[in-house]
Parts: sequence; C-alpha cells; structure tokens
Amino acid sequence: MRKIHGLFAAAACALAGVGTSPAAAGEALYAGFDPAALSGSDLRFLEAALAASGDLSAAPDEVWDRVSDGALAGYAAREFEDRPRNLHAAALAIALLARIEDQDWRLGFDADLGLSMALPEALLDAPEAEDGGTRRWSTQGSLTVLTHRFSDEGAVDWHAAAETTNAAPAALETYRNADTLITRGKLADGRAFHTRSDRIGGQWSTVFLAAGPESLAELDLIAASIAPGEAEDWQLSRDGALAGLLTETLALLEAMDRGLPGLMPASAQLLPGAISLPE
Repeated sequence: MRKIHGLFAAAACALAGVGTSPAAAGEALYAGFDPAALSGSDLRFLEAALAASGDLSAAPDEVWDRVSDGALAGYAAREFEDRPRNLHAAALAIALLARIEDQDWRLGFDADLGLSMALPEALLDAPEAEDGGTRRWSTQGSLTVLTHRFSDEGAVDWHAAAETTNAAPAALETYRNADTLITRGKLADGRAFHTRSDRIGGQWSTVFLAAGPESLAELDLIAASIAPGEAEDWQLSRDGALAGLLTETLALLEAMDRGLPGLMPASAQLLPGAISLPE
C-alpha cells in the first residue's frame, strides 16, 4: 500500500498533464463530479478523505452539501488546478485507502466516553493515565490524544483555558452550543490543537488533540471523526460508483505506462468487496 500511495502521488502530475480530453483519458473520469451518482456510504468515505486532506472539518456523513462541494472544489483547485471531476474523487479515495493501510486507522466506540473516534493505531503508543484522563503519544511525531470526562464547570473551564492558551489570534476557532464545545488554535511551540467536548450522560466527554505540521492531516482526520454514540463506518459500497472510479483510475495509470509498473496487481486486492476500517 505504501507503494501505491507514492506511485499515485507521482502519477497525479502525469494525469493533470493529460488535460481534460475524454478521448485521452476516458469520458467517465474526466466528467464533472456528481454526488448524486454515489451511494450514502461512498459519500461518507469521500468526506472522510476530504477531512484527511485538510479540506473538510465536518464529521463525515451521507449528506453532500455546499460545504462538501466547496471542500472538493478546494482540493481540485489546489492539487489539479481544475474544477472537481470524478478523477479527483478517485484520487482522494485512493489516498485515504493508502492512509488507512499505512497507519492502521480504526474507527472505534469508547464506551466510557460515549464517543466514536478514528485513530491511527500504528502511530500511537498504548494509553496511559494522566490527571484523571487518558493520554496517547505518537511513536513517530508530535501527535498526541488526551481524553477526559468533565462536569459542566470543568468543561467550561477547560475551553476557557484553551482559548487563553491559543498563541495565534488568527488561528483561534470556537464553536459553542448546549451540547458541544469546540476550541481550535495554535500552541506557543507552533503545534496546532483541537479540543472538543460533548455532553453525554450528564457529563462532558472531552478530546484534546495536538500535532505539529508533519501530523496535521492525522489531527484533522481524528477531529472530523469524533461523534457522540456509535458512528457509521467509513465504507466503499460493493460494486459502487466510487469503487468503479478507483478501478478506472488505476487502469488508466497502468495504460499510460509512465514508469508505474505493478500498480494494478497490488491495488486489485482493494476492490473485491466492501472496504472499511478494521473493527
């Protein structure tokens, strides 16, 4: 999978160089992206991929709205200098599949917190107790995950402290309602942080994330995955439209023969059935 991810990244430039001619690269791939063609589970998977690319901060779900449209448009403009096409949806999906495999992402439900959250298990040490909460440290970088349960007063104090701790006024983002508190900003050492509290069972379940630039994609994907209760898995539909776009994209890369030997045999294992995060 590491090989696939690297090869696809290298191939993106080659694909962009083909232009927008259907005759050159296949009409379906170069057609404008239409979310109506995808199933709900495919849309959730694609939104998770947009969260991983840093283009979407909302929790992945089956609703494709203007926020999702804007996120895909931003990705396509940045990476391909183009409007959103099916090819770009396939590129996002392949990148997320590579990330899931490389970093062992698992979407799990924490019964103590009452929250679902996806974590890159290959990058994190075992949980350890810390000041009434639980901390996990990255084995390879600056990513850290801290969880707590707070009273009403404790949650308010926590987010007030997070606002005070923010060292970059332009980076500060806050969201407050009766059941959810979110604070995001930057620490004095340059790391980004994101902390979220949800009112569950009469207390506030709180997650704090921090990461340097090298782990910002992981922070963004964890943050987007946090949801009260047991969240729906991120899954490609069996024989669905998004899986079909992946197959066509990989076949196109093989046909282009631009120094990408062995791409199809390695990737073919991904597409026989439904693809989801491990339990």
